[in-house]
Amino acid sequence: MTMSQEPPAKRKARHIEIQAKLRAGIADGTYPLGSLLPPEQVLCKELAASRFTVRQALAGLRAAGLIESRSGFGTVVTRTRVPETITHRMTTFEELLRYPG
Repeated sequence: MTMSQEPPAKRKARHIEIQAKLRAGIADGTYPLGSLLPPEQVLCKELAASRFTVRQALAGLRAAGLIESRSGFGTVVTRTRVPETITHRMTTFEELLRYPG
């Protein structure tokens, strides 16, 4: 590689790409709230991915709280976007006591 050539851009992991695609489908209404995602086998075929890769993508969506898998029923869209969280850092116990419980 010469100085004028830039290194190739790093490609995202396949499961991250699939997760983003499914997340976009949930956000745009392709998979509306309460609907079922296609079965894993169908997703594998549609996305040209292994079952392991699809499961990793679904695990990410599950961790984000967007889907739930129900045994014998399928994978259901439970939220259309990731809930926002607010955090506040406290450095002393006295700071903690200032907030009502």
